[in-house]
Amino acid sequence: MKQEFNTAAHRETAITIRDAIMAKSVTAQMVGGTMLALVEASGEIIEALGNLETERVTVKVNAYDGTQRVSVAGAKVYIDIFCNSGVPNFAVPRKEVEVDENGEVSFEVYKGFKYAVFSKLTGLSASFQLTYEACQDARTIELWHFPIGVFMLGRVGYYNEDTDQYRYVPYVTSGYSSDHSSAQEWDMQEGETTDEDYYDSILVATAETAFAIDQNTKADSTMPWVGNRYYGKLIPALPAFNDHTCEDWEAAQAAARADYNGNLNTAKILEFCRDAKAAEYCANVWAAYNRQLFLPSAGQLYLMYLNKAAINAIMTDANDEGGLEFDLLDNNWYWSSTQYDEWCACYVRLGDGGTGNGSRSDRGFVRAVSAFHDYSS
Repeated sequence: MKQEFNTAAHRETAITIRDAIMAKSVTAQMVGGTMLALVEASGEIIEALGNLETERVTVKVNAYDGTQRVSVAGAKVYIDIFCNSGVPNFAVPRKEVEVDENGEVSFEVYKGFKYAVFSKLTGLSASFQLTYEACQDARTIELWHFPIGVFMLGRVGYYNEDTDQYRYVPYVTSGYSSDHSSAQEWDMQEGETTDEDYYDSILVATAETAFAIDQNTKADSTMPWVGNRYYGKLIPALPAFNDHTCEDWEAAQAAARADYNGNLNTAKILEFCRDAKAAEYCANVWAAYNRQLFLPSAGQLYLMYLNKAAINAIMTDANDEGGLEFDLLDNNWYWSSTQYDEWCACYVRLGDGGTGNGSRSDRGFVRAVSAFHDYSS
């Protein structure tokens, strides 16, 4: 049975212990009483939190090898939960959970908190990383694994007239093709017809991350990373890759290049800052109901440099043959969502892959990338 938490009585005990310490005569009973008070206080907090509403999240993992669905057995889902605007600011350590026999993972998040999910599967790319705010009673999130490489990315909607159901799946082709109907139909089930088709972004897929480069997502002008009000402030719960000694820049650079959490980073920046110029541009570059746009991490920008020739080749074909409007990758340096310290953020030069840090007040180039999600679920 729960005991009443008596603040006045416990304060009295604390004063008694303080006086006893001064007299060098602490008793086991005194220490035990204080410990009991701490345990009871913790119980009060936990009980209060337990009454908060939660969102029940189900993550369903899908795997597509470029031709057909494949098994997701052994896939692992990675969950990050954080709050950068409340008190206290916090980030729960990343949780790794293996999918069940249905390829699913379920967990709960207190409403008002934000979270990110992505998955990994041996032999295929990581999924897109998706971020959400817990605000509904339940949500189902679809994650997709792709073949590793650089591809033209499409999204197709299937409609079943008998059941009046829509569903949306991605598809990839090795390059731009004016006839990609077979790719569109790769997951079509009996009774379904193709309802919508989008074929307008470039997928970069590796074992560690997946992201898409869309049309018209390069900013027309340079901009600072954040406005003056937030200059000189660390973003809570966002890793900083400088320990203020700067004795091992190579290690800091390697750590920045291993950051693939662009969508998660952007969500943390936006929740803390009200003047996050680069992140705000990326999140709001244009309304997209079937994708999440974000400021790429240093690792994702470095992958753009490493795959620059392949990306630009597909973009050129898509622009010339399909009338699309991709901005080819150039040689400028671009802001990333990777935090260096309270004064600087990381950038990557797409000309030579150089990864450095610049003052957040400096004006740099910005290009958004995106993650596909099934907005019907």
